[in-house]
Amino acid sequence: MDQVRAINVPMYDELSIKNLLPMMMEEPLFRTYVPDSFPKGRQLDRTYFFNIMNTLNPEYTQAIIKYAEE
Repeated sequence: MDQVRAINVPMYDELSIKNLLPMMMEEPLFRTYVPDSFPKGRQLDRTYFFNIMNTLNPEYTQAIIKYAEE
């Protein structure tokens, strides 16, 4: 837990789990932290998703947040 880089991400459509999860699932390291599938109607927790994303690739996470804000 001390290695996790927590982040608070604004609620924008561009930053939705539905849009970003398929792209992030292509990353082998990211896939080790999330299940391969979810029950119908469920998805990954948003805070967990962005904390893992920010821990593994903070530059990319900041870049997509900046893009969404513009």
